[in-house]
Amino acid sequence: MTDPTAFRSTAAEDELLRYLRMVAEAVGRPASRTWRHPSHYHLLLAYGRFHEPADLAPGIPRLEPAKCYPNAGRTAREQQGLMYAEGITMIAAGKGFVPVDHGWCTASGGRVADPTLDDGVGVAYFGITLTNYGMWPSPTGWHVLPNAYDLMQTGPAPGMFAEIGRLAPYSKEN
Repeated sequence: MTDPTAFRSTAAEDELLRYLRMVAEAVGRPASRTWRHPSHYHLLLAYGRFHEPADLAPGIPRLEPAKCYPNAGRTAREQQGLMYAEGITMIAAGKGFVPVDHGWCTASGGRVADPTLDDGVGVAYFGITLTNYGMWPSPTGWHVLPNAYDLMQTGPAPGMFAEIGRLAPYSKEN
């Protein structure tokens, strides 16, 4: 198992964190200055972890394009040992990267099982793994974090996020 506090990065991971910090700064504070995290981007910066890109394991089906949230929720429910994660994925594009809000699955060691993107397309994954099965998207569901106002206002309850993956520098836990 990888040491979650050991930080090493790829160019895609560095770019992902730059993007996330830039967006969080641009979003600023909500109308209520009492919120612990002004946006889901701030929540990601505080509690997110890097997950290791990996090819989809045999036996896990590739699902419909452009439906990453319900695909990941379904896969996490159907495949033992996987949990639902949500955050930002960097997609390889030419000589650079494009950040995309995304949902995927992760195993206990932090390896990604992405039922939506083809193998090798997602080159960096940074997100939060949700332990509460009831929060995972349904087959017709959408993303969780941008609409989780209670989490942004008060922060997560203990144990709500699985400690899976590598911490980013300057995260709440590192």
